[in-house]
Amino acid sequence: MRLAALLTATSGLAAALGCGLSDAFASARLEGVVLTWSSDSVLTQGATVPVAITVSANGVPVPNPRLALSSSDTTIVAVNAAGDSLSARALGKAVVTARLESSVLTDSLPTLTQSLRVRP
Repeated sequence: MRLAALLTATSGLAAALGCGLSDAFASARLEGVVLTWSSDSVLTQGATVPVAITVSANGVPVPNPRLALSSSDTTIVAVNAAGDSLSARALGKAVVTARLESSVLTDSLPTLTQSLRVRP
């Protein structure tokens, strides 16, 4: 009886390790993560524009990356609640920071800063 239970437990453990369960609990892999700003850097006052940032890991595009955006001056450029577009509120300059929120790709949080100018 004990031998059957031991064989069942051993085969279950082998199957779990073989299917990649160890990858799910492994520590973060260090990969070359690059964030690239693809949106305009000059905005028209009063406009709302979508943010286009591409993320790649070791040269391979990351699908649907989770990004957190913030603005150095929300009176000039504000990030909408969904975090996918910017509102050009007033004339001036602001810096938008994008941070990749993923512990799977790297042990740090890669960031990108982009200077924006709002014109009339």
